[in-house]
Parts: sequence; structure tokens; C-alpha cells
Amino acid sequence: MKKILLTGIILLFIGCSAFKGAKNSKYAYYTFNNNVYIIELSGKRKNMAHDPVSIIKGDTYPTQMLFVVPKINGIIKGKEIISPKNNDFQYVGEIKIYNQKMSINLEYKYFDNETPNYPVSWNGKYTLVKKE
Repeated sequence: MKKILLTGIILLFIGCSAFKGAKNSKYAYYTFNNNVYIIELSGKRKNMAHDPVSIIKGDTYPTQMLFVVPKINGIIKGKEIISPKNNDFQYVGEIKIYNQKMSINLEYKYFDNETPNYPVSWNGKYTLVKKE
């Protein structure tokens, strides 16, 4: 019984620490290039740990995401987001941009029709800033 309780406590601790430190910046930056807008997001993601020490430490690494879109104001549907030709998914949902505020609500939709849609980790609200 003590082993089960101890195992449960350890798993709870590891599970709670798994999301520690992973977050998106509250600012997004955009540029205009070749008749499209490039929106750049940055954030931190949790390391994929293969040992208990890394899990407990909660190490993160910096990362970024680029969305290439046709406009920088209004509603941008997922299918309007320009993605590399080799993707096996498309975006569904939308990006809303009004008065330098941006809200992302997107999911990945895979072309195989077997993989379920799942939310993009960059979903959320941002302040949009023109990059110099």
C-alpha cells in the first residue's frame, strides 16, 4: 500500500512539473515581404526528458513559429495560411487581428483523415508589433 501511495505521489509531481516553464510570449512581430505578411511568435517549450533529473528540473528551450498570411487585419481563416508544400496537414480555425491585438485559435487537420485534429500550441492572445 505504501509503494502504491508513494508511486502515486511521484507521478503526480512529475505530471505537474511537465508543464512548468512552457509558455508563449505575449508579443508577436510581423513583417511584409513579397506581398505576404510573416507573423513571428516566440516562446519556450519543455525539453523532452528521458531521465527523471531533467523532468524534475523543468528545463525549457526557446522556440519560434512563423505564420505566413495574406493580410494583417481582420479574420484569417486557417486555409488562408500559407504553409510549406511538404506539410501533411492544413490549419483549421482562424486568426483574428484588430487594433494590433491578435487572437489565434487553430487546429492541425491531417490529410489522412485518420489522425484527429489537435490544437496548435501557439493558440492564445498576443499584442502585434511591426518588426523594424
